Amino acid sequence: MIPFAILLCLSLSLPLVRSFFYSSSVEEDKPIHPPRISSQLSSEHWFFDRNGYKLKCDASGSPLPSISWIQATSQSSVNSSANLWASREVWLEFQKQIGEPKYSYNVFQCQANNSLGMVLSHKISIEQVPFVDPVEIQYSSHEVKVGTKAIISCFPAKQILKPFFRAKSWTIYKSGSLSQIIDRSFDRYSFISTMDAPELHIDNVTQIELLNDLKVSCKLESRVPGAYATIPEKRVPLEQSNILGIPGKIVSTEKTKQVLVYENKDVELPCPTKSIATSYVIWEWVPRETKQVKVIPASEYRNGNLLLVAANRSQAGVYSCKLPKPYQGQASYNLTFRAPLQVALTPVQKQVNFGDRVLLQCRVTGMPIDSVYWLHNGQHLIASRSEALSIDTFESTAQIDSFGITDVGVYQCFAEATYHEPDLTGRLLDSAQVRYISNFA
Repeated sequence: MIPFAILLCLSLSLPLVRSFFYSSSVEEDKPIHPPRISSQLSSEHWFFDRNGYKLKCDASGSPLPSISWIQATSQSSVNSSANLWASREVWLEFQKQIGEPKYSYNVFQCQANNSLGMVLSHKISIEQVPFVDPVEIQYSSHEVKVGTKAIISCFPAKQILKPFFRAKSWTIYKSGSLSQIIDRSFDRYSFISTMDAPELHIDNVTQIELLNDLKVSCKLESRVPGAYATIPEKRVPLEQSNILGIPGKIVSTEKTKQVLVYENKDVELPCPTKSIATSYVIWEWVPRETKQVKVIPASEYRNGNLLLVAANRSQAGVYSCKLPKPYQGQASYNLTFRAPLQVALTPVQKQVNFGDRVLLQCRVTGMPIDSVYWLHNGQHLIASRSEALSIDTFESTAQIDSFGITDVGVYQCFAEATYHEPDLTGRLLDSAQVRYISNFA
């Protein structure tokens, strides 16, 4: 989406507005334009500390705007390097880290201003990830009874690295020889990627598999571009439970796990059963809209897990897997969907005189929408009305009752989304903005 803007400004000598991007006859050879940030910047950036990182912001305008990077939380400027050409380029630079691996997380904005007003880019999160080589892998599993499901998870030993690595595949060894490479769910194998740590589920484990020393290993890959650490293979065995009379149950450490996914992707929600056949599992769904409990037919289960094919926003809500009485335990997931935020404003341009009543309307689409707000020349402007129309649509209105000289400038509408996961809550997920541009002589 290419941002657009309206600059509301006024001439003391001429009360009437002239055409869009028009200047007086005295300055026809020098058209004036409000600042415009040209860079198309994504909302999230990750880099390894040993590599360093550079991010460019360029802007245009007449008079030529001054550009700077600021920290979004403190609104304080940060050191940057600039190049002056037909437009200005300002680089936000992070130096390579030498020595102890270091983590940092900050949110920045690019700011441009000239005599016609000020604009800010949407917020941009930049996460410096500590580079560790080699990356040690840890595994978690539980003892398995014959005929039940084995669940194995893997993750980097350093907790700070967990969000930045994902499972590429799992390898199964039997009697020391390679048996299967699993990179998707099929048959009695489930490749789970919706959890904090990747999981492999093997349903209906046999006595022969346990006696033949079945082992598994996971292959992790970095989600951070630019450098890849050595990840030594580590094989872990399935452990057989020899204790008789253990009642089956569902093992869950969280009340409700937040799961955020893109639309039209297959989603597999795991049911962490222990010491019981997966055929006993029951899945229930409480839709976000109706709040009425629905039992999901077993035809949509796979190895006791729930499979949603090409899931869409109509399937948002809380999903829970249970066992019939007297078995205990429950695992619940709040499934929400993600769609890129887009911001649109009406009108595209506005003719303004002293004393006019001005109404600016902002419409945001996408998911999730956590925050919508207005800025006037970089300063917060209180909205006169804000309303969520649906799960993926939000409207906000800024009203100026009597337009005056202090109302001159650039108006922007911003929308933001943040993570809602235990390790990531409050971190920026997505951010978008749009601005009004018009010119008065």
